Amino acid sequence: MPRFTPETAFRTPDPFHRIRLRHPDLPEALEGVSILHLTDPHVRRNRPRFQRLANALARTKADLAVITGDWMSYAGDEPQARTVLLEVAEALRTRFGVFGVFGNHDTQIFRTKYAPDPRVCWLDDGLHHLPDLPLSLLALNWPEDWPRAAEACRARRQKGRLTIGLVHHPGVAPGAMRLGAEIVLAGHTHGGQLRLPGRWAAYTSSEMPRRQAAGLFRIGDAQLCICRGMGDAGLDFRLFCPPQITRYELARGPLPRARDDRTGLVEAW
Repeated sequence: MPRFTPETAFRTPDPFHRIRLRHPDLPEALEGVSILHLTDPHVRRNRPRFQRLANALARTKADLAVITGDWMSYAGDEPQARTVLLEVAEALRTRFGVFGVFGNHDTQIFRTKYAPDPRVCWLDDGLHHLPDLPLSLLALNWPEDWPRAAEACRARRQKGRLTIGLVHHPGVAPGAMRLGAEIVLAGHTHGGQLRLPGRWAAYTSSEMPRRQAAGLFRIGDAQLCICRGMGDAGLDFRLFCPPQITRYELARGPLPRARDDRTGLVEAW
């Protein structure tokens, strides 16, 4: 399998996309920290296609990895979803762990019976401080859980830490930012999954504008990263919208300027 380089992204089977995220107040200890963002594999029992992904992840180092939901697709897919989750968890090479939130396709039985594994820390709604880094993860599994998370966040805020929000629905991102998240990582849209040339997405299953189907966006003093995700739902294919795993690298520097004032778009993908 060809080795991944930024110049050959999406020309190889490895769906990795490298992005540098800058923040002016980044704690010194987070300079250069790398984060793998996995979202929306939509594992289905009749689609055993993720071994190549596990092989690619085994060759990709990162300081931590995050999952932002929809690991499975439909009721009955839970056993296969667990099999793939264990393969991916085994393959991931991280220093500080793997953290995740669930999505709307992840059934209650998957959450309680099949997803638990010591190698993946599934986060409850609220603010979670990593013990070995000046980094906090703000988890919002469901939009309706925002009030409860807000109360938990107010009680746990600490100075001198960067806060990254993990959400499935991009529409939850503004709420996460109001709770103090400087960077929010989201999935759910599949980048549109089916696009026309020029990145126009016909449907994103999101309350966000279709122009915000995927990419890096500047919203006030915060940044929103919407990943295209690894799988597909509804239709078993993608069009002009390849699968994606994003590898972010944190760096100290000025916040990026938006190229489009209507959407806050910094970089499309």
